[in-house]
Order: sequence, then C-alpha cells, then structure tokens
Amino acid sequence: MATKTLDLVFLWHMHQPDYRDHGAAGIGASQATHSGGLFSGRRPSFWSAGFLRGSGGTVQETAGKFVLPWVYLHAIKDYVDMAAHLERHPQVRCVVNFVPVLLDQIEDYARQFASGQFRDPLLRILATPDLENIGEEDRRLLLGSCFSCNFTTMLACFPHYKRLHDVYLLVGQNGEAAHQYLSSSSFSDLVTWYHLAWTGETERRRDPLLAKLMSQGQGFTARDRRQLLASIGEAITGLIPRWRVLAARGQVELSSTPQTHPLSPLMLDFHAARESLPDAPLPAHAAYPGGRSRVISHIDSARTSHAKRFGAPPVGMWPAEGRCPRNLSSFWRAPVATGLPVAKGCCRAASLPAASPTRVPPITHGGWRRHRD
Repeated sequence: MATKTLDLVFLWHMHQPDYRDHGAAGIGASQATHSGGLFSGRRPSFWSAGFLRGSGGTVQETAGKFVLPWVYLHAIKDYVDMAAHLERHPQVRCVVNFVPVLLDQIEDYARQFASGQFRDPLLRILATPDLENIGEEDRRLLLGSCFSCNFTTMLACFPHYKRLHDVYLLVGQNGEAAHQYLSSSSFSDLVTWYHLAWTGETERRRDPLLAKLMSQGQGFTARDRRQLLASIGEAITGLIPRWRVLAARGQVELSSTPQTHPLSPLMLDFHAARESLPDAPLPAHAAYPGGRSRVISHIDSARTSHAKRFGAPPVGMWPAEGRCPRNLSSFWRAPVATGLPVAKGCCRAASLPAASPTRVPPITHGGWRRHRD
C-alpha cells in the first residue's frame, strides 16, 4: 500500500490592536496616518481603568501612553518563544503574518528602552528606583493589573507570587482602604513577579538573571528591577531583527495585513455586515467616508513598512479577520500580494471570479494565489 503524505502549512498570525493614546504628538507619522477607520481587535478591558483613572476616579491625561501592556508582554513571552523554537529547529518551515500596527508598537517600545523614558505605566514603575513614595494612582494600577495572567500556569505555580495574591485577597476583605497598609517591598515584589511570570520559557533558559530572580523569590531591590528591565529591553529590541534573519535564510515566509488591521469590507460597503448577519443594524450613512482610498492606503502602507523592516515586500497579504472585500483582485494588486490565505466562506461572500485565483483546497481554508500580471 502506497504511503500517503500530507503537506501541512503552519500559519502564525501575530496581531495586537493599537493600545496607544493618539492624543499625543510625536508617536509617529505612520501610526497617526491611519487613526481613522474601522478596526477589529480587543478593546480595553475593565481593568484598563487602572491605566486611565487616578485615585479620584477621574480620567487623567494619558497622551502618548500605552493604555494596555499586551504588546510588550506577548513580545517577551510568545513572539520571542516562537522565534526561538524556529531557531532551535531549522528544518521547520512556516508562514508568519505580522500586522504592521503590532510592529509599530514593538518599535515604539524599543525606542522607550533606548531612551529610558517609558510611556507604559507598568514599565515606568518597574524602572522607578524608589517605590516607597509612589502615589495612590500607581498603587491602584499595580494591584489592578499585576495579577492579570493565567492563574494556573503563570501565578499559582510560583509560591512567592501566589503568596502576594493571597495577601491581596486577604487585605481586600477589609475594603480598598486597607491596601494602604501594603509596604513598598510588597509592590516591588509584585511588579517584579508580574514581569517574571510573563517571560518566555526560552528566555528563562537563555538569561541566567531570570532564573536567579525566580529562585530569589522575594525582597527584590531596585537593582534587581533594573536588571530585569534591561533583560526585557534586550528581548524586545532584538525581536524584529530575529524574524528578519529567519526570513532571510528561507525558514519562514512573512506576510502582512493592511496597516492597522481595518475591516475593509465595512469601509467599502456597510451592507457587507449583512452577509453574515442579515438583521444587523447599519449606520445611516451610505458608506464610510473615503473608504476605498483608505483601504488602498492601508495596503500600500503595510507593504512599504514591511519591506523597510524585513528587507523585502510581504509574500502575501492576510485581510483583517480573514474578511475579503468584493472585487478583491482590484485591491490585492500584483505588486502587493502573491499569496492570500482567506476563509472559504469569506471568499464566497466576496464573489471572487473563478478565473482569477488558483485554489489549493485544504480541509477548512482555501489557499489563494493571484498570479502577477
């Protein structure tokens, strides 16, 4: 009996929405260009109030700050680990999709580490030499955010970290005012453990400092925090160059998504929402203002920024949420994309012409390739 083989392609999609407050000047022209549009992604969760509100409950000035820390936390855990696994197993091949707005933010963090001026509140506190006199707003921030991780795999497995959580719950039984009795050393240990818990397994094996701090467990000093901050900065600063090397040696193919992950079908035609939700309420406007030109701008910007970062244009373009606009081929022009993986149902809704793409039919998703003209 002949042996059957199966060609399997791994596609890793890396995306985080823009968590920065764009009320500030100087964040970057490329980022600000696409601040208008219909985006998909996680909205700030309930605990993000710790980043936005002071002790009095009023919204504070946050211009230029990161509202949530998910970009750098996933960078030092998942994005670094994924690169390390490929470096360790050079025979593995895969396709990786980077959304430009994620890369914008990674580079933003790299600049913060280079300057020592942090616009992310948690990194700013980690870098603070003396936590004895931090304000009530920062204390609330630490308590409201530094237990935000998987309880089983990232908190309960570390006894010292879990003890901090137990103390937090115990003190909280007497009301929020009781938190003022927590010492500066408690907050130092808390912000340190939160970042240790988010480090990737490969980073823990690579950097002896992380194992040392985890073994120490408590009583973290300003020097400990400063060294941890440097380790995090090294991982983030080296992240995009590592993926560039993996692509240059042919181990990964890098694709992209329109600049800030816009829902292109809705920017072209609000009625696209009813292809999947027939009863969905629609805006009174007939169309999104300048929708077509904005979609094209997102695509062109993605291609340009990708080539600048990785030394070559993206090998393909992944539409945000796999959603394809109608008349797809007029947008994914030959200079923009050669490969386009999209959900089969989306392509049916997009009314793709049968003669335009060549379909490679796997089980659940269609692989689409548009030939160059």
